[in-house]
Amino acid sequence: MKRFITLLLTITLTLASALDLAVRGKPADCSIVIAENATMPYQSAAKELQSFIEQMTDVRLPILRDNGALPAKAIIIGPNRHSQSLLKADYKPETLGDDAYIIKVIGNRIVVLGNKRGGQYGVYDILERFGGCQWYSSWCAKIPKHDKFSVPDNLNLTEKPAFMMREPFWFDMFDTMQAVRNRCNGNAMRLTEDNGGKIAFGGDLFVHTFFKLVPPSEFYATHPEYFSEIDGKRMNGYYQLCLTNPEVKRIVIERMRKIIGESIKRNASAKIFSLSQNDNISYCKCAECNKFVENNGNQTDLLIWFVNQAAEEIAKDYPDVFIETLAYQYTREASKTVRPRENVIVRLCTGRMDFAHPIRDNTDQKAISFVKDIETWANMTDKLFIWDYVTNFAHYVSPCPNFYSLQSNIQLFRDNHVVALMSQGAYQAHHADFAELKGWLGAKLMWNPDIDVNVYLNDFFGMDGYYGAAGPIVRRYFNELHEIVKPKDVHVNLGTRPDDKWIGDDFLLHATDLFNEAEAAVKDDALHLYNVHKAALPVYYMRFARLPKENAKYVWNGMVMEAVNIPPAKRELAREFVTRADEKLNGVARPIRFSEHIINHEKTLLEFKGAAYGLKPQPFEKGFPLLCAIPEMDAMLAIFVDNQAGMNRLAPKHGGIQCTLPGGSTYPTRQFRIIKNTGNEMEMHYFLGRHSDSRTKYTLLDDGTLKAVFTTKCEKAGGLPSAFHRPSFALNLRNESNVCYRQDGGEWKELTANPQFTYECFVIPQKELEGKSSFTIASPKTGHAATISLNAAKVESALVFVYPCDGAAKIVINEKSGIQEGATLTSEYSVKFHHVQGLPASVPSSLDSRRGLRVYPHEITLGHQGEWCRYEPDDESMLGTAILMTNTHHQWCLRLTMSELDLDPALKYKVRIRVKAVARADHGNAFSAGIYDETSKTKAPDVNGTKPDVKELKPGYQWYDLGTYIPNPSHAQWFWGAPGWFDAKKGETSAVEYVMVDCVDFIATEQ
Repeated sequence: MKRFITLLLTITLTLASALDLAVRGKPADCSIVIAENATMPYQSAAKELQSFIEQMTDVRLPILRDNGALPAKAIIIGPNRHSQSLLKADYKPETLGDDAYIIKVIGNRIVVLGNKRGGQYGVYDILERFGGCQWYSSWCAKIPKHDKFSVPDNLNLTEKPAFMMREPFWFDMFDTMQAVRNRCNGNAMRLTEDNGGKIAFGGDLFVHTFFKLVPPSEFYATHPEYFSEIDGKRMNGYYQLCLTNPEVKRIVIERMRKIIGESIKRNASAKIFSLSQNDNISYCKCAECNKFVENNGNQTDLLIWFVNQAAEEIAKDYPDVFIETLAYQYTREASKTVRPRENVIVRLCTGRMDFAHPIRDNTDQKAISFVKDIETWANMTDKLFIWDYVTNFAHYVSPCPNFYSLQSNIQLFRDNHVVALMSQGAYQAHHADFAELKGWLGAKLMWNPDIDVNVYLNDFFGMDGYYGAAGPIVRRYFNELHEIVKPKDVHVNLGTRPDDKWIGDDFLLHATDLFNEAEAAVKDDALHLYNVHKAALPVYYMRFARLPKENAKYVWNGMVMEAVNIPPAKRELAREFVTRADEKLNGVARPIRFSEHIINHEKTLLEFKGAAYGLKPQPFEKGFPLLCAIPEMDAMLAIFVDNQAGMNRLAPKHGGIQCTLPGGSTYPTRQFRIIKNTGNEMEMHYFLGRHSDSRTKYTLLDDGTLKAVFTTKCEKAGGLPSAFHRPSFALNLRNESNVCYRQDGGEWKELTANPQFTYECFVIPQKELEGKSSFTIASPKTGHAATISLNAAKVESALVFVYPCDGAAKIVINEKSGIQEGATLTSEYSVKFHHVQGLPASVPSSLDSRRGLRVYPHEITLGHQGEWCRYEPDDESMLGTAILMTNTHHQWCLRLTMSELDLDPALKYKVRIRVKAVARADHGNAFSAGIYDETSKTKAPDVNGTKPDVKELKPGYQWYDLGTYIPNPSHAQWFWGAPGWFDAKKGETSAVEYVMVDCVDFIATEQ
């Protein structure tokens, strides 16, 4: 007989004799008993116990109800008639709470008694403790084979969790059965009352809820006094509430009372409701708020005072509900005089500290500060909630050796009155650095922080563990990785960059060899090979990040957009990574996520895909005419080959057909996913959580007209006041230096590009488009033409780009801006390709290859559009619109990626910027601009940039030289611009009223 006494053993048991529950080869003589009216959790627990015992011993135990006689040998689960008769005076399920349980052998029967969830937890305890079962992940479990499955005949234990709420916030732990089997009950777990429920936040009041309760979109116009006063002005936007305003308190209490009542009716698990500050430090500084702080302590006192009042009123109707608030940023320090009420839970966040070492032993100043704060809070309340960070959010798929700090930190929390713990790991996808290990073992530490973690590690990395025969090899990598961070001066935190040299390149090559060895050890074992492949991802990710960054240049190679300047070694490394990342197990894909921020994730995903295999356009199901779109490049329609022309009507190099969303996302490019591809229609979707929901749909009509519909639903609180649709149509007209255009059936007008530049942009003002329903553009050389439908009421202006060297033209339509919260913006266009005659003579392109480049405002990416900068009409600018940079900051808010410019590496370019700045002081920096080399982490060679003082300013627009730029295809470089620098910490303000940027020139010269 194999006897497994493993893992959760918290009491000493005498194993002189045992109660056999199942014996291989013998009929079942033991039954599983539950109540006649057993709840779903207990019915499920009985079936799970039956199933796993059968998997271990090939013996299937019958499941009975307690309305029959008590069997001679039985496992009795949960409150029922038989457990009550056996336990007698010890039958007190109500004392166990929702999660605790008793396991006791009485004669030939074993009683597992718990309340709401406890009984099922006890079942899994038995399977782990005496069967050696483990559920490492939702796809990988260890269910050993036994000749006998037994428990000690003197078994008598009581298990109670260290924390009321246990939430290892890792993606796989959200899985229903993975959470149940590992005794997790947190808000994010996919648990219902049928699974025993959970401790849930109700009414969508989870975190940062001030504006959910008192939204400025509803109240600011009539009651600005409800919101933060800063520098004497009540602020409209994402700030805080004025907590001393009695009407704010009244509204909050009314709305929370209503939300709580409705939520509890829908969801019995709803126990916690958050009344918490927004995610910023823009708190109110009005006279009353300042007075309260001066008289009572600090900003935290004001917050707790406000929350206490709401909690007191809510407790009158809902005494079992907890009100949660945040000790976060400006309220992290404990209150001085105001203690939280007994129904208030204060949640602290561990923040951006080093987590390679335990918090208590850490020399990092942030860790020292946190220990002081949590100990002070523990003296103020016996109900703390911890939001702990346990992963690298900027680089999920990067080595993150923080394992040996986890247990000590959880013990610190337990010792300081923490009742609810959320350890936030990589919560958006699988396969971050040892994600499954950290989620699985984190759950066990939350139940009992004092377990011997080495026992668990030996199990996980054992020959029959998560990696199978490769386990000892992966364990070697795990151990050596953690040795690197043992020195106190080595720090890892939630944003550590993979190209920082805290891990040496030699170690990464050594780690690659280890994983190659591990993969060979399980090459014929699909499950464990899959797990090893995923474990290797961080090593390949960090190696890739260490290589020089290129300005990836995409060109068409057959039906693929291929990055042609990727070094072979980097391409091969990218392919090794992508192969492992895309691998499926039993046909199931478990996508990875690179970063918490979707934009950074998509940027990295594009780097790997592009470097590995290029970007393959996805064809419409209808074979011809041939239409293909590239979801990764803003849902761009890249190919349209019809019967008439037999050529691609579109110019994908210049963007094909697409619709960007300026003012609605950090970067212009979004990576859509295809949600519909049927016949002549393709629809793609992009969702930026709590921000915007975008869809692009292309339809080819029977008459050859292409219809494009772009929609954006605004999900962001307060709306997107600066966001607008910018559809663009890059067309392959095979033109030379001139094109012709007209609205509706009007007269043709001619546009001729300046031979000095690679392309030229022309503005079509709104007054010229007013009342028109179509815009036609044509090539005098070939007669190729396209007519684009217009909704003139939506159009602010249109731009026409002429590319003489490429035979292309692009029409960019700037729609009117602003999307209200909850509103949906819809833009419909159609394109009809045809042929025209009678145009003016074609103007040949210059043969001079030394062409420069003029970059216009709408080609530059704006950071924090609407706050830091915006597009502004200006008759003095070349196109009638310029970029206005505000004087409220000095951040780099203009960005232009050099790889996106059509510059010749064989030439030098004199760089200049056309700017108008208006001074408000007699000295100080007016603005600055330059080109940054991200690869070498310094300015681009010979581009010193410009940083004029306001004393140098002249009226109107002026040209400012930045230096000479030599394109470097092997380096990632970008142009940047910012308003003038000032030291806000010293009370300084900007020296300018505003800065207007008109364009950036790259004037070609000989190399």
